[in-house]
Amino acid sequence: MEPYKAKELPFEYNLDKEMFILVAEANAKYGEYKSLLNTLEFDSAYLLESVLLKESYKSTQIEETQITQEELYYLKYMEVNDDSKEIENLKNTIEYAKISLNKKT
Repeated sequence: MEPYKAKELPFEYNLDKEMFILVAEANAKYGEYKSLLNTLEFDSAYLLESVLLKESYKSTQIEETQITQEELYYLKYMEVNDDSKEIENLKNTIEYAKISLNKKT
């Protein structure tokens, strides 16, 4: 069995009528999405905090942590143990990486 050989970018493709319609629809939906995000009075920090906790939880599940998904949102108020420290450390690592990347750009 031979390994897959990826084509060099940019690769050739046919932009037929159906594809053109799909691209136009996607572009319109993207515009609607961007305008909706700009009009919402929404603090993205709450969403990002939730995503970070969820990703940290999923990463530590591999190592069989004893914290449930519901307990994630109460980590600040829970007794500190190895599992809660591990999730908090992972969350802090992701936040540190984000800050470091923002400084470089």
